[in-house]
Amino acid sequence: MRNNKGLGRFETIVVILLVLIVFTFLFKVFLDGSNGKHFDTMRSDALSFGKTVSTNANFYHTSDMVTLAEAIDEKTIGKIKNPVGSGFCDEKESKVFINNGKYLVTLRCGDYLIDSEGLNNMENAPIYEIGEWKEKEFESADKLTLYNCEEAGKEVFSEYYPELYFVYQINKKYSTDYYNASSVESTCKVLSKEFYREKKEIEE
Repeated sequence: MRNNKGLGRFETIVVILLVLIVFTFLFKVFLDGSNGKHFDTMRSDALSFGKTVSTNANFYHTSDMVTLAEAIDEKTIGKIKNPVGSGFCDEKESKVFINNGKYLVTLRCGDYLIDSEGLNNMENAPIYEIGEWKEKEFESADKLTLYNCEEAGKEVFSEYYPELYFVYQINKKYSTDYYNASSVESTCKVLSKEFYREKKEIEE
């Protein structure tokens, strides 16, 4: 049977499918271009974070390693809005640290990560798509030791933290002056676990 425009049912279905394919392609192109702009903003935010820490070194417990949480608490930087999602960038995992005399930045925003990138190379920094930390190991997983503390038989924190953030929270809670997880033992029993997550460099 043909409609009033002379197209049969089969031809009509083919036209609809072609239109959907073209629309899907154009939508993907739009999203890819939009994501590219968002990733550039993330790189710019990471660079600003690194420069802020490097120029305000005297404000921190140690300028060699500074979490985003500490920088925010010291009011040298505000919360970083997540440019690739909702909310704000992660304060626990995001950090600036010195390696071989150079400032390196790790910035996690939602499911995306800039990992230990130098300030001079931030414009071309690779961005990774990541999953959440899990205790179950799997092939090609990104691996990290996370920490907690036990006091009177109970875990002090509701979750396990990266070492730098863990030590920072211990110092805030107990008014101590620790620099690494092993030194915390004099205050509470340090707990550590290996965690794993997916990590894949995105293509832009």
